[in-house]
Amino acid sequence: MNYMIDTCIFNFLLDGNYTINDLPTGKYYITHIQRDELDVTADKIRRNDLKNQLNVTNSTKVVTSVALCGLAPSGESSCGDAKIFNSILVELDKRKKKRNNYKDAVIGATAIENNFMLITGDSDFAEVMKDLCGQNNVIYLKK
Repeated sequence: MNYMIDTCIFNFLLDGNYTINDLPTGKYYITHIQRDELDVTADKIRRNDLKNQLNVTNSTKVVTSVALCGLAPSGESSCGDAKIFNSILVELDKRKKKRNNYKDAVIGATAIENNFMLITGDSDFAEVMKDLCGQNNVIYLKK
């Protein structure tokens, strides 16, 4: 099975809430967004420790299925189905308007278009994704 790991899961792993053995067996994927979010962690030691979690999960980076101006570095995105992205974003904003909802919508759309199961610790994101692509396509891990 293939899994898209949301950024918060790397924090959960680092903080000891979960171990790699608690995650389902399979292949793990990220986009540049998760990497970018880890890169802006203020504490340099924590930032490096979070990046090490990418190695622990052996995550492979895939291009996003949504191209948004100013978000993706060159070659890190493709033009997928904008309707999926928009559906996720609208539903996330209905639940709670957050400044990173568009990033979650890109991650979610990329997971859907690549047939990856999403692993997240964000309850709003998990519920939106379950509503759009089914209960069995999302794993929600509580902190």
